[in-house]
Amino acid sequence: MTPGKSYVTQQFQWDRSHSWSPRLVVYSRHVTQIRERRDIFDGEASISTPATFWGDPARVLATGFGLGFLPWAPGTWASLAALVVGYGIASASGRVGLAIAGVVATLVGVWAAGRCVRSTPDKDPSFIVIDEISGQWLVMVVAGVDPWLCGLAFVFFRIADIWKPWPVSWVDRRFRSGLGVMLDDLAAAVYAGIVVSVVSWAWRGGLL
Repeated sequence: MTPGKSYVTQQFQWDRSHSWSPRLVVYSRHVTQIRERRDIFDGEASISTPATFWGDPARVLATGFGLGFLPWAPGTWASLAALVVGYGIASASGRVGLAIAGVVATLVGVWAAGRCVRSTPDKDPSFIVIDEISGQWLVMVVAGVDPWLCGLAFVFFRIADIWKPWPVSWVDRRFRSGLGVMLDDLAAAVYAGIVVSVVSWAWRGGLL
């Protein structure tokens, strides 16, 4: 191979000097695929472009007002932010208010996440974190305003969301839609809620 020239370029030059090989058809297909993939990833990249980000409510909500663009563990940071905000909601309006907030976030998340998923090749992009927010709030309904139980709700929800025990793992693989993005975290919230409920029962019963 001649230094400075790609394999495709040299092969094309060879074909042009000898014959119009069927390889050119293959090259054309590769170019088409590359363009399609570029268009897909351009769609994903545009989500993080400031000029387009704040003008699209779906992108703003799906990313938790930009938390999803944090370079490391955006889901965990979103859950932590949800923990703080959720504690404030529970303190002001009790478990009922927090449950309503969780349900509203879930419904909004189905729409917002669905809009974003259609712009990416990934069925559950890491920058979508509204599922972590809604799931965290729903787990905290069990914990109420008890700081220790809220802390456990955060820990157990993150474990369930990252570990993805069945059926969380099945839901995560099965669905490609806004509903699918939300469902796996709702399943993780159910697991975490059960553990928090058991711990709360054991604590109040003097078993812990």
